[in-house]
Amino acid sequence: MEEAVNAISAVDQHAHNIRKPEAQLPFEAAFSESYDEDVWNKQTPHTIFYRRSLRQLDKLFGCGSSPNAIKCYRNALSLEDLTRDLLKAANLCHLLLDDGLSPEDILPWTWHNQFVPTHRILRLEDLAQTLLPQCCSLTEFEKRFVQALDQTGSEVVGFKSIAAYRGGLHVEPSTSEAAVRDFSKFEGRLERSALYSRVLYLALEVASDRNLPVQFHTGFGDPDLRLEQSNPLHLVNLIERFACPFVILHAGYPYTQEAGFLSSVYPNVWVDFGLALPFLSTAGMNRCLSQLFELSPLNRLLYSSDASLIPELYYLGSLNSRAALSKVLVECVENQDLTEAEAIEAAKMILCANALSLYKLAV
Repeated sequence: MEEAVNAISAVDQHAHNIRKPEAQLPFEAAFSESYDEDVWNKQTPHTIFYRRSLRQLDKLFGCGSSPNAIKCYRNALSLEDLTRDLLKAANLCHLLLDDGLSPEDILPWTWHNQFVPTHRILRLEDLAQTLLPQCCSLTEFEKRFVQALDQTGSEVVGFKSIAAYRGGLHVEPSTSEAAVRDFSKFEGRLERSALYSRVLYLALEVASDRNLPVQFHTGFGDPDLRLEQSNPLHLVNLIERFACPFVILHAGYPYTQEAGFLSSVYPNVWVDFGLALPFLSTAGMNRCLSQLFELSPLNRLLYSSDASLIPELYYLGSLNSRAALSKVLVECVENQDLTEAEAIEAAKMILCANALSLYKLAV
């Protein structure tokens, strides 16, 4: 099973751009969701994810598994050569990038295109925050925002919302009067408000008209979210109101079974398991994927790495996801849930075919 799974060229359907050489953070930062340097220095080196990753990188690089050995090896290569080696080892056929994470510090999506066919996921909040200060009225903003969403280039294959970081995933519709009041008070950052609700609802209307997938951060992440407000169940009112495909990111972890449930009962819900895989322990990754398999239709599961900052995470996401997928599929065969042929077909769907279909990507 492992050999068959490793041979599949995958679609990494949610990741982020690599940082510019001059904007690099400490190596340990890539293995933490924290912004705190004390966490990077004192806690991250003691996580299972970090320690396992050093050994996995040594197997690829052949340089030794100490932090210094890994850092010396990667620093001896150009960023282009390092990225090329890691993306080749990741075995990807498409890469979808949300370029809204620290946009001033990252390389453009086109830079990544030299290694693997690359596409953009447009972050809705960033676009809205760019346009809002340029507009004199809510009416003008709404017109320009919808026009911008309608006229995205072919490189944009979907949208992304970070509602979980802006007050939570439960977003009710707003009145025009309340949105106008919030517009007059806007100071640069969209957070939970009638204006934010208006932005999200407009975007979901456009996505529904264009049949474009909308990715939503769910579950754990950076410390500026409230975990209980990122449970994917909070998306139900939007899922039921709008026809566009909803992509629940990060398996909703720790609300993984809830995410699987949503994909089993709504026709417009998909679940991705990036970030949870590879950030969790091996047992945690296997359990997370197994929980998705409990209810989720196999044609509604998507692979991603959620890589950011450094190219190693594209590879580590692929490596660990393939290992967990192989293990869970073997268990399905042993439990007679699937035949071996069905299990291999499921791997092809999850790693590649489901995303090709959802995002209308070339084979």
